[in-house]
Amino acid sequence: MTIKKGKKQEADKSLLYAKLRPGSNFSGKVPNLLIGTYGYPDVHVGSMVGEQRSAKELVKQKLTVQEIVEERQTVVNTRTQGHIKQQFRYKEEAQDIAKSKKAVETEIEIEKPLRLDTQFHERAMPHGPSAQLKSMEITENPTIPRSVERITSDTDAKATTAMHELQKKGIDEYHMTKLLSAGTLGQEESRKLVPTKWSITAVDDTFGKKLQEEIADYDDHSYTFFTGNYLGNYFFIIIQPGDFSFELVEIVLPHGIYNQGDELLITKDHEFQQGRKKYVEQTAGGYYASKLPTLEYFRKVKRQGRVTEFRVITPEYTTPLGVWVVREGVRLTLSTNSANQPSGTSDSSRREFTREEFSSLGEIKNELLKLLKQFYHKPEDILKESILFKTEQKGLRSFFT
Repeated sequence: MTIKKGKKQEADKSLLYAKLRPGSNFSGKVPNLLIGTYGYPDVHVGSMVGEQRSAKELVKQKLTVQEIVEERQTVVNTRTQGHIKQQFRYKEEAQDIAKSKKAVETEIEIEKPLRLDTQFHERAMPHGPSAQLKSMEITENPTIPRSVERITSDTDAKATTAMHELQKKGIDEYHMTKLLSAGTLGQEESRKLVPTKWSITAVDDTFGKKLQEEIADYDDHSYTFFTGNYLGNYFFIIIQPGDFSFELVEIVLPHGIYNQGDELLITKDHEFQQGRKKYVEQTAGGYYASKLPTLEYFRKVKRQGRVTEFRVITPEYTTPLGVWVVREGVRLTLSTNSANQPSGTSDSSRREFTREEFSSLGEIKNELLKLLKQFYHKPEDILKESILFKTEQKGLRSFFT
């Protein structure tokens, strides 16, 4: 087996579809929206009927890939069309759904009976059949937090300012993505719908930049090595002392959803202390989704460091579920308090997590090579692809302490 570099392949989407009862009228809870990119700036606006559990709930309840897929196949994407900056039918209802912190009960009528189908997306969760919306009525009052009501009513504040204010109020990235997608944030003349896959990355990046400012003066982190496995995605996270820098190296094993060939596929992106000015070239939304929980960890421990994250995507990850898998997988890995399990979990049969401190980068390298060898016979070739892992560099603060 050899190594190939470049972007991941389009996922193999062959699955058995769940049985859904065809019909044109139904009711259900709608906690989320899906804004498409096709035809931009005239886009599809989908209300996801029947969706129950959030990404964080899926993690907490320890569902497998197949269990998640089976649940998501029953979600119906009821779509209407509209221009990103103009008023259209059911736009207000969509925005109320986005503002609500809980799923909203609705009555739905679609143009034609449902056809069996499952659809997958680059960054958002998969869902069942899509149908053209004929009519929709919200049958209960949305539960809108006071902070969300206040900030979405402020048409003078820029979107980034609004997002930072809501971040301080504890609005997480999942709720924020809905608010940004539905065009409820920003100055009045600038408000518009944002396709979901763009808003996911925009929120991760905006939240991350703010956290990066907060940790800039923290002391150095120790040499620490975290390992984790979530849904067939193996995470090896190395922290070195120094000013915050970040790198994601993705190793895609052969014969899986993102690599149907015989070669190992490697993608990578990085940034130094000054940050990035351009969107990443190879690892796409996964880069920002893995960087955000890393910065959250540094804020929690009040330290900073140089971070290299290796994500090994194995054939165990049988179905593309969205970039949330990366975000929550890194969160689980970095929440490990000891060499056993992350805080709040005890399911060693499905996930394995460890944390260990070392005295040098060389010691971590030896351990990492052992772990990578289970995936590839020449792990040294994988390490050569890393930029940050090659050198040790302490931050300027170390020279004045």
